[in-house]
Amino acid sequence: MGELDLFILLFVLVLFMTQIVLGIYLLRIYRLIEKEEGRPIRSFRFVPASRTVSTAAGSEGDVIHGRTTIAESLQALCEKYSLDSCTIATRDGLVVASSLEDAEEEAAQFSYLYVNGIAPHDPFIRLFGLSYHGGEVVGIVKGQEEAFARVQQALEDELQAILDWWL
Repeated sequence: MGELDLFILLFVLVLFMTQIVLGIYLLRIYRLIEKEEGRPIRSFRFVPASRTVSTAAGSEGDVIHGRTTIAESLQALCEKYSLDSCTIATRDGLVVASSLEDAEEEAAQFSYLYVNGIAPHDPFIRLFGLSYHGGEVVGIVKGQEEAFARVQQALEDELQAILDWWL
């Protein structure tokens, strides 16, 4: 082995070690940034309509089976409990799903209130924490105050079931 071969081998070895050290530092920086910002909620995707089970379609009170989208399930939930609207949003205010066409402003406003522990001023609005793959999303429900008093836990449970089924 000549001097040139040893020099090239040593140079490649130094480059390899530099790459490993740089990778370790970049990993540490990435982990620090992730720790400061908190873990982001996973991206949401809608499951295709083939997920529905048509044999249970039309059964009384069923808000999941026979529906083709999560929006239809939320609309069925609104009809079942005589609600004005039902929205699921991320903690940072993005709409996951809603029975409304335009729910962006509502999602942003009420997610902010929920995350900061502030009760809505409107007595016809309820906010629920729902679990989603180890994280949390916000359920925003509008309806008559009497409806909430009687069925709040059942409403929360069905909203969680819709979330679990579709997402």
